[in-house]
Amino acid sequence: MAFEFEMIDFQNIREGEPVYGRFAFSNAGPDTLEIELVSACECIEAEWSQGPIFPDQGGEILFKFNSKGEKGDVFKTLDVIFKNTDERGYPVVKQVYLRGKVF
Repeated sequence: MAFEFEMIDFQNIREGEPVYGRFAFSNAGPDTLEIELVSACECIEAEWSQGPIFPDQGGEILFKFNSKGEKGDVFKTLDVIFKNTDERGYPVVKQVYLRGKVF
């Protein structure tokens, strides 16, 4: 898979202000992909493409970051866990990131 951006920098926001964003990706490989789960901290709500993502098709992860209670530099990780497995039988996991400053 190839993500359009692996890091989104929301720059500076006020505490309590939400941040909405999108991580888009394409299935650049020969196998069909399917997202099982997107895991992140409680401050991030995520929705993702459901169902199979065939080769040369795209998918997306939409998120909302709630900055309430956050201060200073922020660095958050979203773990994208696929139903696909690697050569050892482990789920394929891709990490994407969100960063910025809350004041």
